[in-house]
Amino acid sequence: MRYKLLLILFLLATTFLGAQQSRLAQQYYQNGEYAKAASLYQRLYEEQNYNDYYFERYVECLISLEEYDECEQAIKKQLKKRPKQVQLYVTYGNLYERQNQEVEANKQYRNAIKQLSADRFIITKLANAFIRLTKYKLAIEAYETGSGLLKDQQVFAYNLADLYRRQGNNKKMIEYYLNSVEANPSRMPSVKTLFQRHLAEEEFLDLQTQLYERIQENREIAIYPEMLSWVFI
Repeated sequence: MRYKLLLILFLLATTFLGAQQSRLAQQYYQNGEYAKAASLYQRLYEEQNYNDYYFERYVECLISLEEYDECEQAIKKQLKKRPKQVQLYVTYGNLYERQNQEVEANKQYRNAIKQLSADRFIITKLANAFIRLTKYKLAIEAYETGSGLLKDQQVFAYNLADLYRRQGNNKKMIEYYLNSVEANPSRMPSVKTLFQRHLAEEEFLDLQTQLYERIQENREIAIYPEMLSWVFI
């Protein structure tokens, strides 16, 4: 019992210390004290179960300090240690891009997608890495490649719809939001809200057209007539 109590106290103290260090690192980062922030983020990454957020901040600090060689070595080390974490190739590509080496950056971005495995969590992490850099086209490609690997064309439909919305491609946004509702009818209320928020009045005609086509292709799916009635109302 005493051992368990000591263990709990140790874990609480470690968590409290980690939270303090994280706040201090954030303060250093915001103040532009990148050398101090880098040292703390590196330590936090190693001590906090290899949290990706801390590593990304560590890399950002090194880039801000123009410590490009050290940054590259850190990324290579992580790729060797954690080869399945393909979002690290995006980090690597971003390092090149920040040095205006577009060709090398694109090679690393292509590597990230090429190295994808049939793991939903890894696919999502890769897409989110591209989204953080506002590389929506590559994020779409990551999700589409992942859908193929998982042999499920609907699994990332909602995510793809959001990316097409960010691109301003409302026709594709409608298509993928409808796909997501077909895969998961419980999403209908939120999708209706998104259509109301993001579609101009004339774009509801495109929504009607797509719904008519889907009803003709498969009359057994009840959600499409229901949504079509909602559009008219």
